[in-house]
Amino acid sequence: MKLVYEDLLKSLIEEEILMVKYDCAFDKNIKVKEFIAVWDQTHNIKKLYIQLNKQMTEFAKTQKISKRLKASEINNEFYPTLLGKLGSFTAIALDFTENEMHILDNIYGIDDPEISKYAMMGIGVCFQLREVYLMFMDFLDELKVPKFMQEALDNINDYFDKAMDHYKDFDKLIKLTMKIHKYIQDTMSQWASHPTELSIEEAPKADKFLNFLISFDINTYILLLMLEKIHLLQDQEEGIVIKPQSYKLLHEREKKLENLRTTQNKPEN
Repeated sequence: MKLVYEDLLKSLIEEEILMVKYDCAFDKNIKVKEFIAVWDQTHNIKKLYIQLNKQMTEFAKTQKISKRLKASEINNEFYPTLLGKLGSFTAIALDFTENEMHILDNIYGIDDPEISKYAMMGIGVCFQLREVYLMFMDFLDELKVPKFMQEALDNINDYFDKAMDHYKDFDKLIKLTMKIHKYIQDTMSQWASHPTELSIEEAPKADKFLNFLISFDINTYILLLMLEKIHLLQDQEEGIVIKPQSYKLLHEREKKLENLRTTQNKPEN
């Protein structure tokens, strides 16, 4: 089973790397080329994680020297955005392979006939999803936001309360997380379309909340993507034919990749 989930994780990371290669900014950033080279040469998740972590540390040091980028600015900056997303991707993948699957193996046994390999992988991802909620909940009570963000903060608090109610019901937790993902995406798009001028006191509060939303959304999106991939592989193995649109996130991702393939030059390997 180890080969199955390692291949699954590598395929998702490979797609992330492909999207970077298709981006027009790829040829302009030496640091991006460095971590892509690590992946192309090794296809080793841990080595990619180490390289990304090294670059994150270096970037953080430069930000202390120069003017610090706000979360709202980082989200629109090619390089730091990539570091954040790919860093989360590799961290979650490593946690899955090095921790979650070992825990499940101890609980169920790797050859337990009562549970399929895909079901076991799905449970592992759901365990990670619960951990993400617990981790981010620790920061939620500390958040203070400008008036125009208060409704969003209240809604996020309500969503987290519901998540705790569904803590042991994976199906409900997954559906709720999909709903939160859409809400965060819509809310941030609305803020981007209608920017609000902030005072000196409001700016850091808004920045902290944006950083919270971006980080939470990246982490949960990755886990939702993994779950869809697991379900897709299971359906394929069982000969079940389902429309691609049924795997919403995977379908959107494939459409994005296809669009990049047709509009950009073929990426270098």
